Amino acid sequence: MIMEKKGKRKPERQDHKPFLYQSRSQDKDTICALATPPGQGALALIRLSGDKAFAISKKCCPFLPKTPCSHRIYFGTFLHPKKKDTLDEVLVFCFKKGRSFTGEESVEISCHGGTYLSSLIIEALIKAGARLAERGEFSYRAFMNGNLDLVQAESVLNLIQSRSPRAHTQAIRGLKGGVSNHLKKLKEKLTKLLAHLEASIDFSDQEIKPFSEEQQKKLLEEIRKEVKEALAGFHQGRIDREGFSILLLGATNAGKSSLFNYLLREDRAIVTQHPGTTRDILSARVLLNQREFCLKDTAGFRKNPDPVESQGIKRTLKEATHSDLCLFLVESTRPLREKNFFGLEKLDPKKTMVVFSKSDQIPSSHRSVFFKQVIKFFHKKQALSLFLSPAEKNKQILWVSSRTGEGQEALKKLFYKKSEKETGEIFLSTPRQKQAMEQMSCFLDKAKKLLNKKSSPEFITFELQQAISVLYQLLGKEYNEEVIKQVFKEFCIGK
Repeated sequence: MIMEKKGKRKPERQDHKPFLYQSRSQDKDTICALATPPGQGALALIRLSGDKAFAISKKCCPFLPKTPCSHRIYFGTFLHPKKKDTLDEVLVFCFKKGRSFTGEESVEISCHGGTYLSSLIIEALIKAGARLAERGEFSYRAFMNGNLDLVQAESVLNLIQSRSPRAHTQAIRGLKGGVSNHLKKLKEKLTKLLAHLEASIDFSDQEIKPFSEEQQKKLLEEIRKEVKEALAGFHQGRIDREGFSILLLGATNAGKSSLFNYLLREDRAIVTQHPGTTRDILSARVLLNQREFCLKDTAGFRKNPDPVESQGIKRTLKEATHSDLCLFLVESTRPLREKNFFGLEKLDPKKTMVVFSKSDQIPSSHRSVFFKQVIKFFHKKQALSLFLSPAEKNKQILWVSSRTGEGQEALKKLFYKKSEKETGEIFLSTPRQKQAMEQMSCFLDKAKKLLNKKSSPEFITFELQQAISVLYQLLGKEYNEEVIKQVFKEFCIGK
């Protein structure tokens, strides 16, 4: 059962035709769809929404009263509306208009699970006068009726797709209006600044100065700071939503696959003594400290690879540009030679860590000598010196062993530290939201330049009006059909 909010809300945007059904003018239809995943299961949930949801349900569920009570559960036999055959025994949840997820009259039918049975019930509801819903149509109607703004609608999808506690927390925050409320506060500040600037235009011939120039600059800078923080936080939002990606790289037989398997606690990658065993990228997800990490094992680097290995190396380097962290493994049992670091210079030093593997084969007494050799070797190679700073600064290098587990906890701490960044109050979760904030930032930057140049207030207010317009688009108060279509097409049929 999907919990519905109580309390009447004033519908909005009712005259606007839904983006998917304009040609058929079906915005007044009563829609139905399976809300649970298709397939075998104990139960299935089928949703209806629209002006005739109660009437259509009663044709199939004669045990329902003429006017069902809202937020009441009824039990009885579900019949085919024409043949009157018994299809199942069901629970029926009724929600009156203004007290449902969509804002419309809604019904949820809980039946026994199974693809065939749920399809029979949906077919019966269609025979009774309903129409099969399209992707995201329930959430779309909630948006059109003012029950959700566009940021909240996107949070519904994030909640459905969440795979970790962090992703779930952020999605709930967005759904409950946490992000939207901060955006509205931002709009209030912008409106306040705009009002004072417009007042200076309207009363320019009088001795009225609503805001001093310094006050204007201070408020504008405060707004700009919040927008910049929101943009900086998008990266963290993506990590919480999609997981922090970690790429394992290095020469052949450097221990990448062994480390991959150890971190996953299962044998996913083939491990042999023969170089070049891994030809393609293997990926798997693991949950550490309530955060999801995506580990990727890759083809080993060497100077003269065979054609298949060569393709794997190309894919690895391409993947490295999109990964959040690259771990370059070097086998500590081998002499320090350039071939052991082949490919390292092609990586981004800012997000690459050099790790020395197979540490169980290096006695503790030899490690200080080895460390000095590493520092000396890196200083000799100008291309590699960029990757030296973390080790040299900390006076140590990161040792790992997939046999003894040495360094695993240090690695996990490193993963978590790299994946954690400070964010502002506004937590962006989609590329659409990021793009809107980038546009807003651009308009605010222009306003700041004009204010510093002591330009006419008319020019400054124009930029601020543009920024406010972007905020309205972000919340869905202003929108075009293509943007709305893009948002809701990601949803499943029953949502």
